[in-house]
Amino acid sequence: MCVYESANDVCDNQVVNLEFSNGSTASLTMVAFTSAICERQTRLHFSHGEIIGDMHTFTVSDFRKRTTKVHRPLSEGGGHGGGDRGLISSFVEAVRTGRQEILGTDVGEVLKSHLTVFAAEASRKNGVVMDCSVFEEEARRSAKE
Repeated sequence: MCVYESANDVCDNQVVNLEFSNGSTASLTMVAFTSAICERQTRLHFSHGEIIGDMHTFTVSDFRKRTTKVHRPLSEGGGHGGGDRGLISSFVEAVRTGRQEILGTDVGEVLKSHLTVFAAEASRKNGVVMDCSVFEEEARRSAKE
């Protein structure tokens, strides 16, 4: 079930802009009020291509080769375009086999991604720009107290 289909007190729209230490940028726009309930639209833009997707098809364009290919991933069913079931299936398989690499990430990366989300929420609530490195240091210091 999507959080927006139940009683909740989370924000219903948000734009998060990220600037990475190498100068790359990313933005996330989240809107709860849409006819595409629990669907995601993805747009990734690079200097030599782009990926545009809607959970059913992903179009990959290579600007240098002037090619475009449409990918249609197999849907595993379930919420969020099959993503929920896919995450659970991968987790169960990783536990069953003892192979964390199946998850495609490690606990350190998971922690950093969650800290980034918490920093974005602090930014939204306080109306200030957050430095994720400083936020992580403060969170670690606070956890030791």
